[in-house]
Amino acid sequence: IGLDAVVTTLAGGATGGGTYAGGDGIGTHASFSSPTGISISKDEAYLFVADSGGSKIRQILTSTGAVTSLFPLVPGNSRGVATHPQATIVFVANTNNHQVKSLTTGNTAPPTSSPTSSAGELIYIAGSGIAGSQDGVGMSARFNQPFDVSTSYDGSTIVVADTFSSAVRKVDVASGTVTTLGSGFSYPAGVVLTADGTSA
Repeated sequence: IGLDAVVTTLAGGATGGGTYAGGDGIGTHASFSSPTGISISKDEAYLFVADSGGSKIRQILTSTGAVTSLFPLVPGNSRGVATHPQATIVFVANTNNHQVKSLTTGNTAPPTSSPTSSAGELIYIAGSGIAGSQDGVGMSARFNQPFDVSTSYDGSTIVVADTFSSAVRKVDVASGTVTTLGSGFSYPAGVVLTADGTSA
């Protein structure tokens, strides 16, 4: 959507999930199924889509509309995605698995502040996989159906809308340490971190 309120289709077909076959392709030749989250790289070269119905994280090259799947299958209905400032990694709210993960994009080498791996590899950051609301480190922490994630300007911190815990949580990427920033919300489904990283 432009500032003139004109809507144009960058990628995906009008028929949506009815003909979904995991379809990578160019522009309207690609297909999505119930996309629920989207994030853009700092240089606006890439869009990343949480294609929750297809259980995939998809990358769109904004200059051409070319759609590729970054990982064959990300089970657990991932609903939210956030882009590392260098677009080398995307962070994923892996909703039904109650976890936060990262996925390397292969665009450039991952920075030292983030998990290192080969391109296209899915990395567990935090969450035991059991629903709950528990602070801790890595697999000892628990989320309850997190719907969205946002990242700091340097990619060192993730903020999580932990929807069914009615809380907003903070994750230190390097250590996997999870702390609760606030609770008592009514099923928070989205979260945005300010540019200076001081508030969400």
